[in-house]
Amino acid sequence: MTQEDLKTAHPQVAQPPKPAREFAGGGWIASTPQGLAQPEGFPPYFPNELKTQTEIVLRKAYRAFKTGPEIVDLCKHVIADLSPHLHAMVKEKTLRADLALRAMDGLMISQINWNSKPAQRDGLLQKVKVSDEWLRLAEGCAPTAAPNQKPNDPSLPNWARIEVVFTSDHRVQIIRDGKPNESLNYADMGFKDDRTGNPILAWNTFCELAKANGVIGRPSAWNGSGSRRALTSLEKRIQEIRKILKAHFHVSSDPIPLTPSGRYEAAFKVGRAPSYDT
Repeated sequence: MTQEDLKTAHPQVAQPPKPAREFAGGGWIASTPQGLAQPEGFPPYFPNELKTQTEIVLRKAYRAFKTGPEIVDLCKHVIADLSPHLHAMVKEKTLRADLALRAMDGLMISQINWNSKPAQRDGLLQKVKVSDEWLRLAEGCAPTAAPNQKPNDPSLPNWARIEVVFTSDHRVQIIRDGKPNESLNYADMGFKDDRTGNPILAWNTFCELAKANGVIGRPSAWNGSGSRRALTSLEKRIQEIRKILKAHFHVSSDPIPLTPSGRYEAAFKVGRAPSYDT
C-alpha cells in the first residue's frame, strides 16, 4: 500500500487545543481567556499594618472584576481604594512616601504577573502607571513645604543645588550652584574606616553611583534575578551613603531615593570628571 493509500484510508483528525496550564512563578499560558485569580501573600517589604485592609480590598476587587482583560481596571480600583490609607500613613510619618509608592508598585506587579502572560506584563503595568489613580496616589504622597517656607527658596539647602564630581578613585570636587566649592577626599567626607585608614565599602558604591551618573538598578531577589545577599548589601551601602551625605551637606531630605521602578536615583548631580580615567 502506497503512502497516498494510507492517507486516504486513515485521514488525519484535527486535535483539540491544549488546555490552559499554570507555570511556575504565577501567570497563565492559555489558548483561551482565563478568569482572574488573586495571588497568595504580599510582596516583600509590604507594610504589615496595611495587609488586613489590603486583603479586604483585593477580595472585593476580584469579585467585581472576573476576566483577564479587566486586570488593569482591577489594579486601578485597588489603587483608588488603598490610596487614602497610604496618604494617611505618609502624613502621620508612619511610612515614607517613597516606600508607600514602592509598596503599591509591588502589589500591582504581583497582581499583573499572576494574571497575564510574560510578554504582556510590561505593557499592562505601564497602563496602570499612567492612570489617573496612580497619579492621585503619587500626588497625595508628595511632601509639602513647611508653612513659612517656599519650596524653591535659594536660601534653603537642597540637593538640586549640589553636584559631586569624582576626579579620581579617592577625590571629589564639590560644586554648589554651578560654582566649584571644595576638593575633598573620602576621609574628608566621612567615608574613612578608622581601623584601617582605607575607604569603607559605601565609598565603592558611591563611586559606582558616579560611574552610572546617579542611577543604580536594584537587584531583585523577588523575581528571581540577582540574589538576596546582593540586594541586602546594596541597601546597606545606600543607607550608609545617605547618612554620610546628609551629615556633610546638612540637608535632611533623602539624597538617593528609591523610585517606584525599583532604581536608586541621586537627587543631586553626580558623575566622573573627563580626566578621571587619564
